[in-house]
Amino acid sequence: MSGAGTTLFTYRMPAEWEPQEAVWFSWPHNRDTWPDDLDAVREDLYPAVRVISAHQRVFINVSDRKTADVIRQQSGANQANLAFFDIKTNDAWCRDHGATFVFRSDGDSTQRVAINWGYNAWGGKWPPFDLDQKVACAMAESVGNECVTVNKIIEGGALETNGAGILLTTASCVLNANRNPDLTQSEAEDLFRTYLGVRDIIWLDGEIEGDDTDGHIDNIARFVDERTVVCGAIGDPASSGATERAETLKRLRSYRTPDDQSLNVVEIPMPQTLFHNGSVLPASHLNFLITNETVLLPVFGGESDAEALSIVEHLFPNRDVIPLYCSRIVRGLGAIHCLTQQVPAIPERELP
Repeated sequence: MSGAGTTLFTYRMPAEWEPQEAVWFSWPHNRDTWPDDLDAVREDLYPAVRVISAHQRVFINVSDRKTADVIRQQSGANQANLAFFDIKTNDAWCRDHGATFVFRSDGDSTQRVAINWGYNAWGGKWPPFDLDQKVACAMAESVGNECVTVNKIIEGGALETNGAGILLTTASCVLNANRNPDLTQSEAEDLFRTYLGVRDIIWLDGEIEGDDTDGHIDNIARFVDERTVVCGAIGDPASSGATERAETLKRLRSYRTPDDQSLNVVEIPMPQTLFHNGSVLPASHLNFLITNETVLLPVFGGESDAEALSIVEHLFPNRDVIPLYCSRIVRGLGAIHCLTQQVPAIPERELP
């Protein structure tokens, strides 16, 4: 694509397992999201801050100094790796309202830039979102990165890349009339090829029950290396979503790379159905977060936890897989991946 003047830029979204400078949170504060559990959710997130900060930086958006002081005191984090930013938000879902950090090259040098996708709280479901619409560029400014605005509604939770040319996403989210009523699949693919540097886009279905995002991919299928993707097991054929999971498996197993190689597809069990106030919650072990040294795996206190942990440990032999209790967090309709956004490290870049 063309940048300023006649400069031609190429973009690449790195895979989540590539070296990171930081993991970014927007700290939970909206009691409408967790009417009965906000304090407990913060308690459940302290271990994540502590684990991540042991080996890399943690950036946290807060609205006041008191919140930052409480996190410092209660999380047990490596204080040297904590940084707080006065970036106000409507809610805590940094994966979606936050910037998508990518690399941009002009052929001579590579920079990290922040993509500011449009944001409307998953099709206008959860207003207000006026503050959240400003978060991505504020994040970019905070770390000295250029903010590149793309005027289409796309959440970070809808994007899953292997960093080597393949993107997983869902039409039910990206092409939904509540987000992009005039966007065609071909136009979306051109957009992803331009700003994410991908070659192949695999469109999947399979929105899990209770999901208010219309089918974010980070609850459905995830890459763990360039050729290995993990997705939900079919389980009981009569269970909710089993038909969609079977179709997901079929599509992934039938995909071939340009050099006619297949993907290694690994199934992971779906958690038991969780309810809160009579509603099904979108619990998924696939909503894990990969950091430089660890994988934070959502667990929900059921029989699937141990099997999911064993599978993910096998997939990440060089990282510590840490179970993170998310039964209360998911009452807000997301888990640890939804609450975070990784900041990829630029090689040989001096940290601010």
